[in-house]
Amino acid sequence: MMKRYVSVLLIFITICAVLAVSACAKPPTAEMENAAAAVARAENEPNVLVYAENMLRQAQDRLVRMNEAANSKQYDEARRFAQEAVSLAERAINEARSAETSARAAEAAAAASDEKARTDVSNLINSVKASITEAEQALQNAQKVENIRLDINAITYEIDTAKKHIQDAETFLAGKQYDEAEDAAAAARSSVSSAMTWIADAARESSKKK
Repeated sequence: MMKRYVSVLLIFITICAVLAVSACAKPPTAEMENAAAAVARAENEPNVLVYAENMLRQAQDRLVRMNEAANSKQYDEARRFAQEAVSLAERAINEARSAETSARAAEAAAAASDEKARTDVSNLINSVKASITEAEQALQNAQKVENIRLDINAITYEIDTAKKHIQDAETFLAGKQYDEAEDAAAAARSSVSSAMTWIADAARESSKKK
C-alpha cells in the first residue's frame, strides 16, 4: 500500500513539474517581432524581387512556420524559425543591393564602351570626309597641269563611291551600329586612297615628261 502511495505521489509530482515548466515557458516575443520586421524590410527593399526573390520567399516561409510553432506553444522551434527568418531576410537585402551595384557598374562600363565606340567612329568619318575634300581639291589642281594624263572618270567614280560610303557610315552611326559604321568609313577611306594614288601617279608621270 505504501509503495502504491509513493508511486502515485511521484507521478503527481512529475505532472506538476511538467505543468510548472510549461507555465513558465513564454513565446519568444522579441525574436518574433524582430523576424517580422526583418522580413518586412526585405519586402520593401527595392530590387529584392528582381535579384533575391527566392531568398525572400524562404524568409517568408520561416515567418509562417515561426507563427505556427508559437501557436502550438513550440517556443524553441518558433525561436529557431525566427532566427532563420532574420538571417534569410538580411541575406536577401544584401544580395539585392550587391546585384544592383554590379548591374549599375556593368551599365556604366557598357555606356563608356558605347561612347568610346561612337567617338572613334565619328572621328574616323570626319577624317575620311576631310580626305575626300583633299582628293577633290587635288583633282582640280591636277587638271590644271599641262599634258597630265588623268583617268577622270575612274578618279571621280572613286571619290563618289567614298561619299556614298560616308553617307552609309553616318546612317549607321546615327543608329548606333558602330561596327557597320566603321566598315563603311573604312571602305570610303579605301576609295579615297585609290583616287589619291591615281592622281599622284599621273602627276609623277607628268613631271617626268618635263
